[in-house]
Amino acid sequence: MYMHTCLPRLLALLFLLLPATLRAEANLPIDSLRAVTLRYLEAEQWDSAEVWANRWLAAAYQLQDWHGHIIEAHIAMGIAYAHLGDYSLAINNLGQAHTNAVTSQNHSRVHEAFAELFDIAQREQSDIVAHRKNQQLMLLALTALTLICASFWLMYRQKSRLLTAIVRQNHEALKREESTEQRAQGLTDQKKRDLLMRLEALMQEPQNYCEHLLTKERVSELLDTNRTYLSQVINEAYGKSFTQYINDLRINEAIRRLDDPTNQRALRLICQDLGFNSQTTFNTQFQSRTGMTPAQYRKKVKELNS
Repeated sequence: MYMHTCLPRLLALLFLLLPATLRAEANLPIDSLRAVTLRYLEAEQWDSAEVWANRWLAAAYQLQDWHGHIIEAHIAMGIAYAHLGDYSLAINNLGQAHTNAVTSQNHSRVHEAFAELFDIAQREQSDIVAHRKNQQLMLLALTALTLICASFWLMYRQKSRLLTAIVRQNHEALKREESTEQRAQGLTDQKKRDLLMRLEALMQEPQNYCEHLLTKERVSELLDTNRTYLSQVINEAYGKSFTQYINDLRINEAIRRLDDPTNQRALRLICQDLGFNSQTTFNTQFQSRTGMTPAQYRKKVKELNS
């Protein structure tokens, strides 16, 4: 029983006694960081739990484990900060855990994040000061729940509108194609050159190719042409499909942003800014182009500039 209680403290002491150079090269595995953090939480040693949860979270972000350790570590930090009286950071971490869980459609983690808020509120009912903190937490939880319900409703409305817009674009594109095919069977060389020039002019602006859910129909509409002609011009000019062409433009923009050492925006936010709907797709496309993940590329840029 004694060893069970003292194991986290012994691990932390041994880690701190290592020379700085050895500590940098002998980081604990992420599962060990998780175990030490949970031990401190069970022992209600909130300061130590917050320190080790931060290390756990840093390791999880380095591994880009968006749907596992990152969610758990944020929840652990939220619990620790709540007991330390820093309710703003507690809510921020639990909110981040919720956001990642919603993104990964991990509903059990969504409920876990809010369950932690509820449990914290229950434990803070013993005296007047604790009761006030409980009221603050419940208010924050209700506010967060209201915002989440509103966000789900907005997401549903947005998705419905996007689907409607896509269907409408498809219908209009088909009508344009039918009308165009009645007038001519194909593009002349001059029309191809003209369409290519208009396409390249359109794609000079990042906001055009970074648009979320960008479709071939949307670009065809902007260029006043049809999907068939657009695909033909892209394939003949670049030897690529429409999707490959757009992804290449986005990766070029990603490289430009990561080459700027002053750009500290999180990679997942850069991924969203560029119009990628999946962090995995972004990482795969980036690594295919550069041979490195975005995180590795940013690290190399920092090393070169330092």
